[in-house]
Parts: sequence; structure tokens; C-alpha cells
Amino acid sequence: MSLDKSKPTEFKTSKLLKELPKHLKNPRDYWKIKRFLLDVLGGKHSHSEMKQWASCKQCMDKANDLVMARKKLGFKTPAHYYAWDKVMSFIYNPKKMPIESLVKNKYLR
Repeated sequence: MSLDKSKPTEFKTSKLLKELPKHLKNPRDYWKIKRFLLDVLGGKHSHSEMKQWASCKQCMDKANDLVMARKKLGFKTPAHYYAWDKVMSFIYNPKKMPIESLVKNKYLR
């Protein structure tokens, strides 16, 4: 699918993105929210194997904290968060991701 650049295109917002709270729709807050979520997940140790990470109680508690932090921010599902992240990253760096990929993945229709 190619977009005709000669005329403005109107996109309908995905249902996932319509349900976002106001503070998540502000592009200025994107990096603050990303930093907050990274800080929630960050720990003081690391694992060389995924199996070790999955069996580490401290790391699993951090992963659970990340899920709860996303819910407190207003994301209802992981898909809700990833749709928001994809659209916001497009706003900040449109050359890295063509708009056709957003249309194809139904973030915009």
C-alpha cells in the first residue's frame, strides 16, 4: 500500500489509542514515561541466560512491578502499551519507521 502524498490523508485512530488517558497522549511526556518504566524494571544484577532470569525471584518481582506500573499509568493490556509506544516513537523519529507500517499494523486506519 502506498500513500498518495499529493492530498492530505485522514486517518482514523485505532480503538486502542482512543482509550488512552490524556497524559499518555502528550508527546512531551513520552520520554518521562519510558524512563519511569525502565527504572521500574531495572535491577542491580544481571543474568547470562534467560532460564536464570526466569527463575530469579527478584527479577520476576520486577517484571510484575512493571505490569502494575503500566496499569497505574493507564495501559489496559500489553497491546495497548505497544501501540502507544509505536505511535510515539514514530512521532519522535518518522524517518526510522514509515507511516505505512502504522497503517499495516492497524494503529492508524
